[in-house]
Amino acid sequence: MRVEKIVNYTGKRIFHMFVDGVKVSTAQLERDGEVAWICTYAKHLRKGYATALWNWMVEQGEQPKHSPCRLIEGDRWARKVGGELPPLHKIPCNKCGSDFY
Repeated sequence: MRVEKIVNYTGKRIFHMFVDGVKVSTAQLERDGEVAWICTYAKHLRKGYATALWNWMVEQGEQPKHSPCRLIEGDRWARKVGGELPPLHKIPCNKCGSDFY
């Protein structure tokens, strides 16, 4: 497993996880550490890569924080990996504008 970290011009941190040279999972943290998104690519689902990426970020001191704007699947995942869980935003979300929870 190898992880690349990129900091873009806005200060957001993007992480790409590679296994055997293939990108399997990606995450973006806002400047304050809140997870903007974390995903695993379709061919690699259900192998623990998003969890491994989360754990890597924690171990590296990136201090990721769960977002209150979580899909149902994301909420299940966040509960599984642990950490402080802010309450889910009501629908539609005033923060992100999402109405697909």
